[in-house]
Amino acid sequence: MKTLLRKAAALLFTTYYLSSRLYVQAMMVGDEVCITGYIMDNYCIEETGGVLLDNRDVITLQHPEEHSFHCLLDVPWCYESGFSVLGEKDPATDRHCLGFRLDDTDAVTKAGRAVGNMDSSCSSCIGADDSDPAYGYRATVKGTVKQLGDESDGVTGTPILTEIEMLDASVGCDGNPTIPPLCVASSSSLVEPMPSPSPIDNPTYPPSSAAAPVGTTDATAVGPAQSCPDTLDKSTEIDSSATLYYAMVP
Repeated sequence: MKTLLRKAAALLFTTYYLSSRLYVQAMMVGDEVCITGYIMDNYCIEETGGVLLDNRDVITLQHPEEHSFHCLLDVPWCYESGFSVLGEKDPATDRHCLGFRLDDTDAVTKAGRAVGNMDSSCSSCIGADDSDPAYGYRATVKGTVKQLGDESDGVTGTPILTEIEMLDASVGCDGNPTIPPLCVASSSSLVEPMPSPSPIDNPTYPPSSAAAPVGTTDATAVGPAQSCPDTLDKSTEIDSSATLYYAMVP
């Protein structure tokens, strides 16, 4: 019964986006895009084994709303990896589909830090309202397709947006959001739920594609299971059950 309900939900999801399918398949460089979704660093999408760096019990694409602004915007390995805007959650996989890569890291970090709660663990955030979020950065993104994806189902399979405009999520897209190519591909497959990813036991810090961070940032975290590394020049484990998390030793 659960399988039938899941497939029925996936079918409805596919039908909902059917009107956009031809547009997605015909997406070209130069097309204008508008999408509202969670902003995620590419590091936490792929380099961690598909789990959040600040909470290894959470699958990144399943619950992006639990990703802290601290990890997203304070930790060099996260923001230096670049950002993507995610599509909606596909009921067939229980995962948010990958949307678009964003080519302007500075624009994303500036917008995110402006709305992130300054009283949270995010040391670079300046949002002063008590209602400003500490987790789950969601925004409306407008931009132009600069480059198409490589047809893979990972981050490099998503188109790259340039000339991006970061807006509040409440702005929306006037009822006509762009559906990312990988979202349509995912929803039309009617697949079984994806297995949980396996966290990488000993990930490389920093990523091979990024230079070693200069200096450190505030690594204050919500708790031991919410810590993010800022430097590994000298380090020690915070939590023996979560070997991914480290703190600077004075």
